[in-house]
Amino acid sequence: MIFKNTLLVRNIMILVFVFIFFITNILSIRIARNIKKPIEDLTMKMKKVEGGDFTIKKNILQDTNRLDEIGMLQNRFELMMDADAI
Repeated sequence: MIFKNTLLVRNIMILVFVFIFFITNILSIRIARNIKKPIEDLTMKMKKVEGGDFTIKKNILQDTNRLDEIGMLQNRFELMMDADAI
């Protein structure tokens, strides 16, 4: 009886661990994409400007209300583009 309860507890713990493992991985991937995508977009736009294409529009990133470093990069890039347009 005690052995059977021990196996049940072990199996439940394994299932909980596997569930938490997958949820953690899914969240990590989403967070990484949330960081990676805007940086890739900004890099692509910077390469266009580097090549001489100054027709880049404002609000180049999808989420224009970011208050983190990515939002700061976007704002600085837009200021640079505005200064070049003058």
